[in-house]
Formats: sequence, structure tokens, C-alpha cells
Amino acid sequence: MIILFIYYLIDLFVQNISLELTNTLIDILIIAILYFIGTFLRKIGQIGHKKKLIEQIKSIPNYKELSKYVILEKLNENKRGGVNNIGKSIFSIVIFISVTVALFLFTFDIEITLIFNVSLSRALLLLINLYYGFRD
Repeated sequence: MIILFIYYLIDLFVQNISLELTNTLIDILIIAILYFIGTFLRKIGQIGHKKKLIEQIKSIPNYKELSKYVILEKLNENKRGGVNNIGKSIFSIVIFISVTVALFLFTFDIEITLIFNVSLSRALLLLINLYYGFRD
């Protein structure tokens, strides 16, 4: 009721507003599915990182006798700087570029249709959900 009243008030002052019916349930499902795919990819990466960490700890001589602080110091000595985060950084840059392009396409009302009648701008914005699932 309140929404209709607000729509009526806006309609009195602005005559070019029209309500559209969209497939919001399907959109929400697509957003959730992309988020879960990103979360799944992150979990796979974490499992691989955990296995590498266990192997590094086992390669330290007498690791069972050392305290956890000494083990952490030895791991930090062997740690490569920034090499592990290159993939995440590249993915972040790709997401930033895709959001910028999508906003550019929305601003200038450019429609590029991909498969299944999905516009390029919509597909790029849906990629954000994959990114949030990956980075969470």
C-alpha cells in the first residue's frame, strides 16, 4: 500500500516512470549460484595451500620438538613475498575492469547480447558475485 502511494506521488511530479516486471527469482538464484561457485573455488585453493603448508612444516628438521613460534619464524624465513597473491590480484583487477566496462555500457545504453539473450553489462555485473564468493 505504501509503495503504491509513493509511486502515485512520484507519478504526479514525474510522468516518465514505468514499473517493470522482471525475473527477480531467477536473478537471485543466479547471484547465489555464482557466489557459491566462487566460494567453492576459494575452498579448493585453501585446501591446496593447507597441503603445501603441512609439507613445509614437515620439511623443517625436528619440527615435532620445536614450539609453534619457532616453526612460524622458520616458515616466514622461507616465504616468498607476494608470489602467492598474484592470482588474487589479477582476479581483482579483472573484476574492477569488468565493473567499469559494465557501468560504461549502462551509462551509454549500449546493448551487446551474448548467448541466451544475456547482455554483456548484466553478465559483467553478475561476475561480481563470483568475485565476492571467491574473496570471502
